[in-house]
Amino acid sequence: MAKSSPNRAQRLRFLGASVGVAGVMAGIFGSVLTAVSWFCHGDARFYFRLGGALLLFAVLPLLIVGTYCFESAEKKMREDRKETK
Repeated sequence: MAKSSPNRAQRLRFLGASVGVAGVMAGIFGSVLTAVSWFCHGDARFYFRLGGALLLFAVLPLLIVGTYCFESAEKKMREDRKETK
């Protein structure tokens, strides 16, 4: 079996962290946009509510992908440690 580079695990961890942070930020901004829509009238209310809902729907998939990347990186690092022993 070919030995994988440690950079792959580092890239997966960075990707996981980035996507996880994006999920948290989407939740925060989605909540803020939804709250702003409560105080708006007319077309602005629709667009704020739509933007907030879309961001809130994106939170779970982003967090799931981020967690998957972290788990893959941890698994890869454990396998690399076992191979070096």
